[in-house]
Amino acid sequence: MDTQTQRELTEAELGEVLELAKVGDWVAVVVRVFDTFGVDLTDQDGPKVSPAEYALPVEQWTQIGEALAGAQLEGATSLARAGHLLDWMNYGPSSYDEATNAAAVTS
Repeated sequence: MDTQTQRELTEAELGEVLELAKVGDWVAVVVRVFDTFGVDLTDQDGPKVSPAEYALPVEQWTQIGEALAGAQLEGATSLARAGHLLDWMNYGPSSYDEATNAAAVTS
């Protein structure tokens, strides 16, 4: 991977994504997050996307994962909710540590 697009979600974007996550709609979460990067995952003729090429700040990435893991799914077991978290880990973007990036830029 030569470059990674790093982006912090706005408060409005994060709020929208967290609402989707709270109901366990991990597919909509992934699609919406990539949409904020300008990537249309619904375009089946579009280019292949590698999640590692995109990254959110680790704090936002974790918030989304926690919301998916805690999703209120009727009749769902904790194993099903853990599956949503694994799907986020596998199909969602990467994360980056803002403090580490800031140190690298100033060094």
